[in-house]
Amino acid sequence: MKIFLSFVFVFFIFPWSNLWGIKIVAITDDVKIHIYRQNSDGCLSGYISINGEIMGYSVERPDVDNINDISAIPEGEYTAHVRAYGKLKWRLELDGVPDRKNVQIHIGNYLNVIDEETGLERSSIKGCIIIGERLGKDLCSVFNSKKALNKLEKETNSNNMPNLDKIIVSIH
Repeated sequence: MKIFLSFVFVFFIFPWSNLWGIKIVAITDDVKIHIYRQNSDGCLSGYISINGEIMGYSVERPDVDNINDISAIPEGEYTAHVRAYGKLKWRLELDGVPDRKNVQIHIGNYLNVIDEETGLERSSIKGCIIIGERLGKDLCSVFNSKKALNKLEKETNSNNMPNLDKIIVSIH
């Protein structure tokens, strides 16, 4: 059936698509997420794109030799899967991060904040990546994190991927 539909499209619809005003879009099962980051004062911040379209900003801890819960993850390309339980609800977990596990892209707003009541440092992240629609002036915080993650979830799910390991995350 797939071969027949492809034949019909290529030989009968495609040649006339410009005349009918049809926009031909490449269809793929893969979702490609790119995070382009730079060193900021005390963190790594950058922007995140999905299939080539910028959708928000990212913040991570600074690079400290890939130490678990303290450092950003190394540059590279990773597959990811969806985790949708616990207090963080829906998020992506990266697979194959060297010497690390449970590295996720999830909601959060700040890298480090001093709690005024206790005087202790609080953080939205340990060794993960937080995303938001806007980057804070300090370049180490994001705003509207839940909206950005909802957008990421929608884009990921909109491809109706039967196999969720088709999410590819490239860290630059």
